[in-house]
Amino acid sequence: MFYFANELFDHQQYERAIQYYEQFLQTKKGWVEDCIAACGKLADCFYALGNEEQALRYVYQSFEYDSPRAEFCCRLGYYFLQRKQYRLAAFWYHLATQLTMPSDSWGFFHHACWTWLPHLQLGVCYAYLGEYELAYKHNEKAREYVPNHPDVLHNKCFLESILSAKSTFHQTSE
Repeated sequence: MFYFANELFDHQQYERAIQYYEQFLQTKKGWVEDCIAACGKLADCFYALGNEEQALRYVYQSFEYDSPRAEFCCRLGYYFLQRKQYRLAAFWYHLATQLTMPSDSWGFFHHACWTWLPHLQLGVCYAYLGEYELAYKHNEKAREYVPNHPDVLHNKCFLESILSAKSTFHQTSE
């Protein structure tokens, strides 16, 4: 049932995929990693259909199967970032940076969510909050993982220009 739902999802038959993913979860017999993956796919289906409320429901439901995964924390961070709720977004991205990828799992992981992506996004959140030093620190942490990523390099230049101007202002006002 889970794999059939995946096929439907891959062919953008989201309504039918939703039916089968939900049936799969209702059996309560799936492997925990497949249940977590089904929650992610359900969130993707509902997001594609423009139903963010239902998408969010399945992100939270993923927490019922195991401790939070960085992929789902990043999803929540993105959700709140899009709504300009920067403190809430930062909370979820920060949580993603604190998690350890399960070593005893055979599930699939989005490596970026466990390494550089939450740091990049924390840089964005903190920049919007006017906390430029903290934004720069997280962008630099992202740069340790992906030193040539265009978004990381763009943010580095942007934040350095702000911090430089701020430093110059403080020096001339003293």
